[in-house]
Amino acid sequence: MNDRAAIVAKNSLINRRDVLRRVRAANDEGIVNVSAEKHGRALADSSEISDTLVVLSDRERIELGEIDAALLRIDGGTWDVCESCAQPVDARRLLVLPEARSCVEHSLLPIESRR
Repeated sequence: MNDRAAIVAKNSLINRRDVLRRVRAANDEGIVNVSAEKHGRALADSSEISDTLVVLSDRERIELGEIDAALLRIDGGTWDVCESCAQPVDARRLLVLPEARSCVEHSLLPIESRR
C-alpha cells in the first residue's frame, strides 16, 4: 500500500470520526431530553425512544473504536497488514473499508479464531 492511500484513508477516517462524535453528542443530548420529557408522554413511548438512542450510541462507540484502532495502525505502519495472517490486505478492501483489520479470507472467520 502506498503512502498516498494511507493519507487518504486517514483523512476519511478522521472525517467519519468527527461526524460520529457529533452524532453521538446529539444522541446523548437526546437521551437527556427524553428522560426530562417522560412526564409529558406515555412512559412506553419515551422508553422506546431512549432505548433506540442508547443502541445507536453503542454502535457509534464501537465504530469510533474501530476508527481509532485503524488510525493507530496507519500511524504504526501496520494498517494494510492482516492481523490474522500478516499478509497484505487488498487495497480495494481498504479503499471501501479503511478500518478493516483483516484480509477478506480472515474476515469471514469468527472473531475468536482470527488470532
